Amino acid sequence: MREELKPIPKNFRETNVNPKEIKKQRAIETAYARLEEMGFLEYSPEGKLIVDTEKMKFNKKNLRELGSAFTNPGIGQKNATQTMFALFGNSKVISKEDYEGGIREVKPLFYFPSNVEDALDIKKIKQTKFYLTLKDVLHANPYTPKFYGNIPGKELSAKEIDLALRIYHPDFGDGYRDPKTGILYIKNKKGEFKKISANLLEELFGTYGNPKKKGESLYAGRSFIETQTPHLKKAGLLIPEDFRVISGSSTSKEYRIEKRAAGRKGQIMLNGVEHILGTQYKGKEIAKISSDLGGILEEDAKGNKRLIAIFTIYKPEKAEKTEKGYFMARILETDPRPFNAEKFYARFPKESLEAYKQRIQGYESFEYTLKISKDISRETGINLTDFDFKQQQLIITLAKEMGMDNFIQFIQEYGRDGLLACSVLETGKDTAHILTEIAKQETSDKKFAARLIFRKYNEIVGKIEEIRKFLEKNLSQNKNYNSGITDQMTAKLLNKGKALLENFSQRIKSANIDEIADALESVETGVTVFSSFLQSARELGQEIDFDTIKDLDLDIIGFEDKFNMDKDEIMDLAVECRSGENKKKDKIISGVAIKDLKKALEEKASMETGNKHKFYVLSYQESPIAFLRFEKMEDGSLYAGSLSLHKDIKGLDGGRFVNESLLRESRSNDIKAIVGIDKKTLPFYTAELGFEVDGYVENYKNSGESFFTIRLPRKNNPGRSTEEKSEYKKLTRTARDFKDIDSLIESQKDEIVLRIDKDQLQETVRKILVPKNDKLKNIKSSNKGYKIVWYSRIGKERILIFEKIV
Repeated sequence: MREELKPIPKNFRETNVNPKEIKKQRAIETAYARLEEMGFLEYSPEGKLIVDTEKMKFNKKNLRELGSAFTNPGIGQKNATQTMFALFGNSKVISKEDYEGGIREVKPLFYFPSNVEDALDIKKIKQTKFYLTLKDVLHANPYTPKFYGNIPGKELSAKEIDLALRIYHPDFGDGYRDPKTGILYIKNKKGEFKKISANLLEELFGTYGNPKKKGESLYAGRSFIETQTPHLKKAGLLIPEDFRVISGSSTSKEYRIEKRAAGRKGQIMLNGVEHILGTQYKGKEIAKISSDLGGILEEDAKGNKRLIAIFTIYKPEKAEKTEKGYFMARILETDPRPFNAEKFYARFPKESLEAYKQRIQGYESFEYTLKISKDISRETGINLTDFDFKQQQLIITLAKEMGMDNFIQFIQEYGRDGLLACSVLETGKDTAHILTEIAKQETSDKKFAARLIFRKYNEIVGKIEEIRKFLEKNLSQNKNYNSGITDQMTAKLLNKGKALLENFSQRIKSANIDEIADALESVETGVTVFSSFLQSARELGQEIDFDTIKDLDLDIIGFEDKFNMDKDEIMDLAVECRSGENKKKDKIISGVAIKDLKKALEEKASMETGNKHKFYVLSYQESPIAFLRFEKMEDGSLYAGSLSLHKDIKGLDGGRFVNESLLRESRSNDIKAIVGIDKKTLPFYTAELGFEVDGYVENYKNSGESFFTIRLPRKNNPGRSTEEKSEYKKLTRTARDFKDIDSLIESQKDEIVLRIDKDQLQETVRKILVPKNDKLKNIKSSNKGYKIVWYSRIGKERILIFEKIV
């Protein structure tokens, strides 16, 4: 039970304890018991409170229900934020992830400032420690603004407290105001400090107002600060000038869609740069099409505004600075050129020629594009010119196909993530139907699921775009480079994500969200592996054969999936990879490995045992060239085995395939495996991937060969940190000789560092490691012993660092 709670006196009426407090205390204890039963919290042997913070984030619904479940005794006063404060306001906890990582320092579970002054004090905000904010576990917007913990909304709204925290705390924006310019900077997702803007805030922290209500969106700038964050303004934490708004009647909407007349010399000021277009365009209306493209408009006989020319838009850092100190882009830079609809409007994949011509005729009047842009900006606060024009075409076409009301409803619900998804999906009635169906969902859990799916999908799209840029930047000089192949490769990667998004929309009413999210993560893993291969080829100085790369594919056949590949090909690859084994022991081991794989494939095909195994298979032209198998063990961990890599893979780093596969599975599972004692791969597993040698098998499956048993504890980022590696390398200098081993074991040291000859390795293993059987279970009932956390080879010498198993 919780350390902070005192036992309730049986005869409390005879004490000075307030009966209401007793009821509240009982309610809190009941709530803790329920949270423990639901798996949100547990207690360590020392009595410390351990909270599964990740589960809390993704199970908001249960926590919201908790608030109303205990209102009767007065714990939460029907207010979810006060309920969280009553339960955890005075609690110091350890997250489950930290505890499993060996961290024992406690800190508050939630961010609860003591008072209004602390909530508006930048120094105190930056110094505070906590695991979660209320926005992490309660409805994102609008969770009740009446209170934030114990601070009433009339004194400081929950919105202001949360926004101040996210702008200034080091875990979020780490904001600071430049003392010379007064500009407020915060970190973006890449950790780069950027000038604060509504776009950046929404991208990082989500929406903070209702875009349907005038003045309540971040994009409303002045109105938002005046009506929604007046205390932040008074304290100087957030001011109108931060949103490009100055005193007067200007509104932030002016900069979203630029449309004004060019000067008498055909000049126009954009981004603080004077763009020279030529006198033939004087007085013409100018529209900002995208961040780097402008358009010149002319009214035709029917009164429609149409594009007659386009030009390049420059930012100050890329423009010429004149002697007078201002920035200019001359005609050679702006390059005004006649507008050609067929060249300008790209034809979408799978779009028929007839549909394409009909679509671009609809764009004849550019007023339509401007109107859609304005409507989206006005209703959702999102500036369409932040997208490139091809993306804008897709968005505008989908808006037309879905119907503007449906489309606006969709964007208001799913924000920038939803709009980004629209910007890369194919258009057509099917896609419009998919998005319309998703937009219609009324339950909060389905909406939350959709947001999660869109966010993950856009992460995949972002990684694919990075691959495209990598290819164009680093490999365009290769003699066999082909931009068409690049398009083909990126389209293939995108199509997998699209198929899953479509699948989700079709099954949204009965969809298993974990299953869909897992499938999207599979695609992300495939993209990551693909990117890793490209990067490793570049690092190794290999010239990439695009005809090979474009046909690479990664399939993840999950525990619940059927094995849909040619099993004989898998067996053939395994046999071929072991065909070079000449030693008698190696042949025996190969035979054991082949036998295990054959059994696993048979079990995968069975209805009863099919969910025991999971396969990662890298293919080339639909034939496997690498695979790794995971098997569920009795203790809940996963056994990684059957690794096979084709010997003819050129320019690709097989270690990346292994690394990314293990990375994904180790997020939620302990990983176990075996590796031959003194194998060359062992330092890779221990030093690079973060495996620990937790025991040994003397005679693995009667092969006559001894094996290390290795374990990768569940964590988010497998692999030794730079600090760990540096510390272990320092420790190797203190290594003791083999002759000291007995005295070191007897002294029960927590840490033993040995420098031994390779011939002494077997004897060392037998003396100091835990013996295990073929199923990787301890032979001895006691868990006491040592594990190897560092292993390195220097010539004939081996350096091992042992830590005592607690």
